[in-house]
This record gives sequence, C-alpha cells and structure tokens, in this order.
Amino acid sequence: LLDGLINQRITSQEAERLGLTASDQEVADAIRYQNKPADGKPFDVKRYEQNVTEQFGSIKAYEDTVRNSISG
Repeated sequence: LLDGLINQRITSQEAERLGLTASDQEVADAIRYQNKPADGKPFDVKRYEQNVTEQFGSIKAYEDTVRNSISG
C-alpha cells in the first residue's frame, strides 16, 4: 500500500514538472460530470462543497484527486 502511494506521488510530481497535468477547465468539467444530479437539476455548488468537504476534508484535496486521476 505504501509503495503504491509513493509511486502515485512521484508520478504526480513528475507529470506536474513536465506540464502534463490536467487544466483547471478539465478538472471543472470532470467534477461537474461526476456530480451531475440524476434528476436533471442544475449543478448545486453549495451541495458539492458540503459533500466534498465531508468526504475529503477540503475542496482542494478533492480537486487535486480529480486532477491526478485525469493526468495519470
């Protein structure tokens, strides 16, 4: 488990160094897609922020996770 986390961190840092990370727009698009309400209502930013903070501790932590998943 620890080796996997270390490899993920190294890969993430190297991708960032080479400029191979996802753009802010790509991250925003992925987040809106992943959190699209099933009932067809508009994306609720307040609900998103609340859910993400409860699950990941901060919005930045979640968005970094999304960015890394897109980039890697």
